[in-house]
Amino acid sequence: CRFLRFPGNNDLAHRVFKKKQKLFGHASPLNIVAVSTWLSSQIQQSTLLKEKPVSVIPNTLSPTDFRMMDKELSLPDKHIILFGAARIDDPIKGVEYLLQAIRLLIEKKQFPQEKLHLALFGKIKYPEKLLNSIPVSYTYLGRIGDTNKLSQLYSAADVTVSASFYETFGQTLIEAQACGCIPVSFGNSDIIRHKENGFLADYLSADSLAEGIRWGISEARTAISKENMRSEVFRKYSGEVVAKQYLNLYQNLIRRKVTQ
Repeated sequence: CRFLRFPGNNDLAHRVFKKKQKLFGHASPLNIVAVSTWLSSQIQQSTLLKEKPVSVIPNTLSPTDFRMMDKELSLPDKHIILFGAARIDDPIKGVEYLLQAIRLLIEKKQFPQEKLHLALFGKIKYPEKLLNSIPVSYTYLGRIGDTNKLSQLYSAADVTVSASFYETFGQTLIEAQACGCIPVSFGNSDIIRHKENGFLADYLSADSLAEGIRWGISEARTAISKENMRSEVFRKYSGEVVAKQYLNLYQNLIRRKVTQ
């Protein structure tokens, strides 16, 4: 296991895997629920669960928690690029790709350096190292647990960027869409339709990410209706819609069990 400091042939991950393998072999039939197509594909490739049936049912979002708001935050009158994560400088979150994309926008003279501003929310383990490497003005807001403040932040931003190597779902992307902010991401095709409700950048390409940010700032406001983007979020991710999908799954499993 690459996440352990001292991996070995009989490490903790291996021992837990063997226990799960034994348990699942004797347990009642399992139907796995994944929150995204990507996560479903990982399950189907796994040694432990690849023989199990998998359903895809997304996470939920409340329309009362996330909404379009007036730009009340004290951010400068610039193009606002938003980036947030539980831990911003976790290598998996890809913040270095974002910073490289911003540098490319400046080098290619697509935006003057003084017209771009980066807003960050979440924890940073090594703040000096990260903040000193940001090539434009920035505002670091720390961890935000208040959905009202998050809604203000998304509403104030031009684009929300996810540069993660992988995401099980992509919650910040639907939060952004619900607040009328354009998402730019390496993946999450379950959520983003390219140039219809966001921008899907080529995987781990800073050039493509830069193009997504440029498009989001310069072109998306005329190509995308914020109201339609918000409405689509709640047609797909409201609690009522997602609960109905779980109810249908439970009913199908019960019917299947009765007919066996």
